[in-house]
Amino acid sequence: MGDRQVFREDFTNTNTTTQNGGTINNSPTINKGVTLNGTTQNITYSDPFLGIKTVKITLEATTTTEDIMNLDSGTHTIEVGAGTVTATGFSSPTIYVDGVASSTLTTAKSTIVITTDTAFDATALDIGKETTYFDGVIYRVELYTEAWSAETVLDDFENDTYNEVDANKAAVYLPLRSRFNDGSNEVTENLGTSLANAIVGDGSTSTTFPTFLNPHGANLDGGDYLYLTNSNKFEFDNDEPFSLVVAVKDMIDDGSGDLIVAKTKAGFLTVGSNGSEGFDLLFNGGIAQFRVRDSNDAASLATGTQSIVGGTHVIVATFDWVNSKIYIDGILDDTTTAASMNGDLSPESGNLVLGAYQTLNGGYLKGSILDFYLFPQALTSRQARWMTAYLFNKLNV
Repeated sequence: MGDRQVFREDFTNTNTTTQNGGTINNSPTINKGVTLNGTTQNITYSDPFLGIKTVKITLEATTTTEDIMNLDSGTHTIEVGAGTVTATGFSSPTIYVDGVASSTLTTAKSTIVITTDTAFDATALDIGKETTYFDGVIYRVELYTEAWSAETVLDDFENDTYNEVDANKAAVYLPLRSRFNDGSNEVTENLGTSLANAIVGDGSTSTTFPTFLNPHGANLDGGDYLYLTNSNKFEFDNDEPFSLVVAVKDMIDDGSGDLIVAKTKAGFLTVGSNGSEGFDLLFNGGIAQFRVRDSNDAASLATGTQSIVGGTHVIVATFDWVNSKIYIDGILDDTTTAASMNGDLSPESGNLVLGAYQTLNGGYLKGSILDFYLFPQALTSRQARWMTAYLFNKLNV
């Protein structure tokens, strides 16, 4: 993906690391990654690598405060402190984590890219130590003499982690394409193997049916909707997690609380007494809310803080019967406990609706839904970032 690579260390085993010029200190475990103990272990390289502008590291840190590496005896170093990646000595660096412009790092497996327009020489590469030693696993380190654009970082992350999520294995894969721009009860194209059909509809007599966009998406004008009629495919027992992934564009907040997607047994889903069993993703007050309610009337509500008004955004909502989480553009926006939930999610009598409440009598969305996926798994934070990168690439954002 990135051009002019001058160094790459995969830590396949001790022999390959030594052959690559590495000096292994204090016997760390090396097997498709080097596991470092945080006290005495590191890998050093005596050969200089000149004109470096981009550094890429894939790692899994034990804590969110770790010294990661030293490139030239202390002038250029990389570390994470309280979950924030810093690139000391780099001139005006841009930092990316898992394909997204961000300096936030967790203890999950992550890929950091640091890029600058100002070249420097990595004359004394020390992987696993700066002032103190790194505790965790470093899977790969790469050095490049080209500065990377945001597009290059995104391309690289998507291709480098292609096996993290298989979008084609989603329970629902709905890229929202259609030859039809008018009339109800028309079947959309390319719905995926698990879908029987999808219906486009109009919720009022004063508006038109959804307008399908080229090449992706359906524009909903505040009175339109789409729904999937094979509803029995979307039931989850109390040990079955799931995730929603939605790409939206040009969302307009009308102050009424609008549905991006809903799958409920009987209309509007409430978090409180006498609610309807199911789940929905709501656009309310310019932000996203993810609501789940089980058959025992226990509920969980994750509320984002990041505005999704205007522009293109990817929303990932996950539920694993322990937590509800919502990610906006690859960044975790809220986590809410769901520990008290032990019923089922079996809203068998309701269709899965995009752009309106289940009863089709309100909550009509104003904006465009470009892509929608429902996965029968709770995506990890890395997978959520991968799906964000995948969709941004796919939609040319």
